[in-house]
Amino acid sequence: MVVTDVSIPPTGGDVRRPKRLPRPAALRRAEPSLQRACPAHMVTLAAVQGGAGVSATTLLLATAVARASSAPTLAVEVTGPTSGGLAAQAGVASQASPEVTARLIYDGTPVARPFAKTEAGVHVIAAGAGMYGGRRDVPPPLADVLARVVAAGASDAEIARLAREGVQDTAAVDLASARRGPGADALVRFLAGARAPHTLIAVDLGVADDDALMRYASIADLHVWVVAVRDLATGYLAEKLAAQRAVARQEVVLAWMPAGYKTRSKDLLQLGVARGCEVVRLPTYAAEEDWSTRATKCAGSLETLCNLLP
Repeated sequence: MVVTDVSIPPTGGDVRRPKRLPRPAALRRAEPSLQRACPAHMVTLAAVQGGAGVSATTLLLATAVARASSAPTLAVEVTGPTSGGLAAQAGVASQASPEVTARLIYDGTPVARPFAKTEAGVHVIAAGAGMYGGRRDVPPPLADVLARVVAAGASDAEIARLAREGVQDTAAVDLASARRGPGADALVRFLAGARAPHTLIAVDLGVADDDALMRYASIADLHVWVVAVRDLATGYLAEKLAAQRAVARQEVVLAWMPAGYKTRSKDLLQLGVARGCEVVRLPTYAAEEDWSTRATKCAGSLETLCNLLP
């Protein structure tokens, strides 16, 4: 569905409409296809609520394009409070988070395994559970650790050892989890350079914030708002969507319904009106299905997304 006349009521704050509406159907590819060629277009994906399935959708899109193309795709999860899902969904994790990987590469430090690879041919750069870049197992504050061991009567040597480890851990957390600064700047450069050998770059932004949108969605060819429609709560979703900054060149809302939920087309239309863009409905797939099966089942919807790319 295409929305061509949009009126968004004021919601407060600095809210802007998307820079352009969807292209007329006559200007798009006559035969939508998941097959892509190098250099890659870049797609960012984000949600306005937790549990929307951004990581799963990122991997689904990357898998579908990789299966249909002659070169690999790249799936990246930007580090943040909700990150860690992409590695869990893919079943593989890179050696370090995307920000750390990019910074090490541009600092001239060799990285033995900059990305992991799925069976479908998707290159994955995402920190797994237990890695600081994935915001898992973040060590407690050093002062708390030292206070406990001093109170317990630890030796000076033990206190010194814990202090050294704590300083190293804190530095690792600061570097790996930074959404701003040198690591994030290096990642922007890295993504630009990664276009050449890949057919698609899909970037998982998690729950959207202004910094991530301004840094990554603004340089993407397409931004996808992933929403999970539950109990017809589309009015709430429309309000959340309307409140987001419009920084991407092109946007689309991708809506899916968990098993057992239903919604009406006019309810989904509210989501498109809120953003001034198309709404694409993603079929529901079973949790026990593998990614290739899911990609086949959702091929039509994913082709529609790819058809919006330049």
